[in-house]
Amino acid sequence: MCHDCLWYGHRQAQYPLGHSLQPAKERESYYQEIDRAGRDSAPAEAILFAGAGDLKTYLDFIKDSAGTEEYKEVQRKKLYRMWELTQTQFCRTNLVIGYFGEHRSTPCGHCDLCENPPRGFDGTELAQKALSACYRVNQNAALTTLVQVLRGSYSPEVKANQYDQIKTFGAGKDHSTQDWNHYITQMVDQGLLAIDFHRQSKLSLTSLSAAVLKDGKTVQLFEPREQTLRNRTIKVEDNPEQPVDQTLYEKLSRLRKQISEEKGGVPAYAVFTNATLQDMASKQPTTYATFDKVSGVGKRKLEQFGERFISVIRAHLGLSENDLPPIMGETEVDAADETDERPTRPARRVNTLKETLRLLQEGYSTAEIAGQRGLTENTVIEHVLRLHMAGESVSIEHLISPDDIREIQACWHKLEQPNALRPIFEALEGRIGYAQIRYAIELL
Repeated sequence: MCHDCLWYGHRQAQYPLGHSLQPAKERESYYQEIDRAGRDSAPAEAILFAGAGDLKTYLDFIKDSAGTEEYKEVQRKKLYRMWELTQTQFCRTNLVIGYFGEHRSTPCGHCDLCENPPRGFDGTELAQKALSACYRVNQNAALTTLVQVLRGSYSPEVKANQYDQIKTFGAGKDHSTQDWNHYITQMVDQGLLAIDFHRQSKLSLTSLSAAVLKDGKTVQLFEPREQTLRNRTIKVEDNPEQPVDQTLYEKLSRLRKQISEEKGGVPAYAVFTNATLQDMASKQPTTYATFDKVSGVGKRKLEQFGERFISVIRAHLGLSENDLPPIMGETEVDAADETDERPTRPARRVNTLKETLRLLQEGYSTAEIAGQRGLTENTVIEHVLRLHMAGESVSIEHLISPDDIREIQACWHKLEQPNALRPIFEALEGRIGYAQIRYAIELL
């Protein structure tokens, strides 16, 4: 049973997504999460996927917590208020701001319910079919099975329990599975059905069911609505001196998305924000020195992503990459002194990270690479981790585990986020190397 609701519009960056009621298990957290964006002062949409199972999960968390009963009751009320937000059929924005003491009756006009108001209809007959089916299966079916019964589906569970023999089998075959999921969920929300989480989420009748089944009490249901993210046109400020090349901007955006996916789905803004890409598409830097002048580009991001973004810009401008200068500190140069009167020979620039990558691809271990190149193994390990951060397809599982990353990051927070790595290294008693520590911190 999964409801999806579009969080109300905010000046955010692109599309914050929330799965389940976490981290929005209370409206204070919810408001904080949707307010995280806005780094680019651009419109955005946020989606929260929440189902009854999530409600049960967090109720159990509260129940098993070490707090007092008074504390638990407060937390339960906050959780239910958040759940109300996902179930409302009215303006979601007003519900949120009302929670914080700002009350208004005028709809916001930009949340999903304002832009796409739910269409209510008399769902009494549908409700009676669902309630009757629930009763005839002895209140022993979960949502999926009950929908199969209503639609006349001969699933293994239906046949094993002989539910295909009951009177209401197939009584709702004129409605889709998705529609029935919505309708039954709404009935649960209205208290006409209950979910017994202690019996594998089996559905059961409630004290309100009889009035509908026997007395024909009217039930209002709402038509399922399709939630889609609207395509947004990115607005850029007019600047006659440095206009933004929109075609280049789109190319840079695609590269950013690719890098984001390569890095395990990190937020796109963690690579570069929209504002940085706009400045990039405006200034069109073709060297590391000029790329470093782009707003939002620091030394670390220059080293991580500079080469790939510059390559896209140079390709867009039709320039060759052969004369692309290396990053300072990332190269080893062996060239004749310009003042030397001996015949000059071409400078040999070897990008140290690329050389490590080449040897890795040839099957050499970090120890073997260190021996070949006259480097310490820790330096080579740092090369490998940096290559991985930059999106290269290199294996790091043998160098750092997810548990190591969590331990390092927890230690960093515990030590109040020190700038130096030594306090972390010492707190971990030297069990984890500096390269791994630096990698884990850079992921934050």
